[in-house]
Amino acid sequence: MEEAEVYLDISTVRKIAAIYFNVEESLFDIDTQEHEIVVRRQIVHALCFLFTKNTLAEIGTAVGKRDHATVHHSKKTINDLVDTDHVVRKWYTDLSSIIKKMMKDPGYIILLAIRHLKKSEELFKVNKTISGMDYMMLQLHGMIITLEEKAKQLPGYEEYLLSVNQQHINIQEDEQG
Repeated sequence: MEEAEVYLDISTVRKIAAIYFNVEESLFDIDTQEHEIVVRRQIVHALCFLFTKNTLAEIGTAVGKRDHATVHHSKKTINDLVDTDHVVRKWYTDLSSIIKKMMKDPGYIILLAIRHLKKSEELFKVNKTISGMDYMMLQLHGMIITLEEKAKQLPGYEEYLLSVNQQHINIQEDEQG
């Protein structure tokens, strides 16, 4: 079976980056020259260019209300910074890796959430002395169990493509019949 090309939309890349940076998505739209904000917006521009089918102009409009030349400059700047700045390199490679894994396996995000929840659960165990912590641990443990069950039920990427292809065939048959 031929592997289908998978692309994300700009809003998905923005959301993933906002979660990774632990910021509001609106940060990418702020009109500022503050270095950390500008670099984060440039990373989002570069990732959108890599992982979406949108034009530079569409990316610029959706991320910071910038023009196509600014997005082109962002790509070049991030490529240069990845070679010279270890923090930017980590941000860019981490985000690229997360996005690639998510595109390959839609269940990856759930597995990532489970991993983070389990780390949180360990932190809660350390801080058991705080009032109400036992109740929060029960809720957290319940979320982990629920997500683990959901992850078991998710089809793999290939199964997803097969079902999409089968739906397409069913639609064609309905139109012909």
